[in-house]
Amino acid sequence: MAQAGYCSECSANVWVGPDGSCSNGHPASSVSNVYSTSEAPEAVPAPAAAPRKSNTLWIILAVVGVLLLCGLGSCVAAGALLFNARSTSQNVFMDASSNAQEKSCFANQRTVAGAFATYGAIEGTTAETPEDWDSWDTLMSLLVPSVLKSEPECPSGGTYSVWPEDGGLGIDCSVHGSVAGLSTP
Repeated sequence: MAQAGYCSECSANVWVGPDGSCSNGHPASSVSNVYSTSEAPEAVPAPAAAPRKSNTLWIILAVVGVLLLCGLGSCVAAGALLFNARSTSQNVFMDASSNAQEKSCFANQRTVAGAFATYGAIEGTTAETPEDWDSWDTLMSLLVPSVLKSEPECPSGGTYSVWPEDGGLGIDCSVHGSVAGLSTP
């Protein structure tokens, strides 16, 4: 009784020889799913590998069809519209990114103001003590080791400055300005 199986090297069903090898000369280790057939190999032709189909013709026909249906001018207009939509979405993304950076900067300012108030409560000082806020560097030297883990940085690369404000601490960014109404006692 004849045997057939799937040859992984041929990528097809093939006749299997008495030693389990592929009829195309591949070793038995490349043949799997071996089964017996009721017909002799000579009576049944070996299955041929399926030819690969190319989609190139269909793609060309689709493009030509679209051009004929739409008209060349309206396709150019549609392309320009798609390009404009792409640049608009990029502008929306850039605006959202800029807005997120501004919000992050303001959050940093609030964090520093809160850390300064915490430092004052821990150390028993007030914001009216000049050495507490005479410069950003001095303020950070007080806050970073005791209250903050690290010095906050503006995501847009701005620099922070501080000053006394109504018995509190004013904080400003060179890029985003200061948070409205931010003042710590």
